[in-house]
Amino acid sequence: MKKLFVFSLIIGLFTSCSLFFIGDNYENKIVPLAVSGGGNLSTDSHNEISPFLFRGSDGTVLLFFASDRLGSYDIYVSRMNSGDEFSVPAKLPFPVNGDNTYEAYPVVHESYPNLKVTLLKISNSVTNIYTYTIDTNFISNLATFIVYESPKGLGMIRKTYENLLLLPKGIKSVGVYGSINGEWDMPGSTNLMNDVFALNAISIQTNNMNGDTIDLYIAEIVTGGKHQLAAEGWVKSGYFTNTVIQQLNISSELYSSAYNDITPFIDYQGGFKVYFASDRYGKGNYDLYRYNIYTYNKLPEVQQLFAWDTQPPLLNPYYPTNGQIVSIIGFSISVSVTNSSGIELSGGVDVFCSLDDEAFVEMSEDGDWSRYFSGVSAGIHTLRVYGVDAFRNISPTYSITVSVQ
Repeated sequence: MKKLFVFSLIIGLFTSCSLFFIGDNYENKIVPLAVSGGGNLSTDSHNEISPFLFRGSDGTVLLFFASDRLGSYDIYVSRMNSGDEFSVPAKLPFPVNGDNTYEAYPVVHESYPNLKVTLLKISNSVTNIYTYTIDTNFISNLATFIVYESPKGLGMIRKTYENLLLLPKGIKSVGVYGSINGEWDMPGSTNLMNDVFALNAISIQTNNMNGDTIDLYIAEIVTGGKHQLAAEGWVKSGYFTNTVIQQLNISSELYSSAYNDITPFIDYQGGFKVYFASDRYGKGNYDLYRYNIYTYNKLPEVQQLFAWDTQPPLLNPYYPTNGQIVSIIGFSISVSVTNSSGIELSGGVDVFCSLDDEAFVEMSEDGDWSRYFSGVSAGIHTLRVYGVDAFRNISPTYSITVSVQ
């Protein structure tokens, strides 16, 4: 019988070398990622695989992954703070994790104020895909969606206006599910250039009138008898027509190794850092790592793609207006964003704001971007905002003054 833990339960620290930064010399400069308060993220003698980093609209950052530290694989979660340190991981409770079942490959998206976690579950040698809705305490209801397919893993391509579920099967053809009313539906497929066993991807909309997109995949393939990370890029014309202009088999020498590297993920909002599992620690098990220097956007072909778009986003802080009187009880600042062609954007841009000389903080995004302020003293105050798009183009900083009364 497997023990169950809720997220708020404090569980013991594990001695581990599980999640690592990889520096400019990644064979010799590997540093365990610290847990807040001391210790390391996970175990020294068990497996940790399939990392998925979720970034919420409220700024919450959660790392979901699978571990077999209690026997079979279960889904765990850990919070990442602003210093890139993690809380002690905790196992998600039943029914996400069951007794005598295998759970792995978590894929997470927001259904505010809840989260939806889709995962691969094996029970009695039968593989299915389940989706659970979990609340802010990580308490779940029963599964709301079941897919009767048997992929090798799960992944997601994150687009500006939607997310697509990816089902790699160890061949070039990858299953794709769209989302209708928050549920996975509309099954289809897409063909990649390699046989893939796990993958994740992002789709970035360029700042032009056509709505062209660049789809960037990070995948697990087999080459030379080893599981390795491979990158692939698609350039598509038109957001809705999705006509493929070019398909690029991106060189991934930076990610080549003598080890088995599996289950990769791109955290593009965190600077295109690649998370993955590897057996390079030498204990015969898989641990989680992160490329902290060799980020995905530094691959030569990706740098060339990004050179196509050098136009920064344009911000419009439309509320409050410059010189407006706002309530001393509390007030919000709201910002809309357009590209250089004047097309309004929804997503794909990180927007930050600052009050007077305080540090900039990230704003929440829900169509437009906003931030609520309370406890501000009476008088004249300055609000500043700027944005950074997915191509790392930085907007000008915009300033307004308000009178708090």
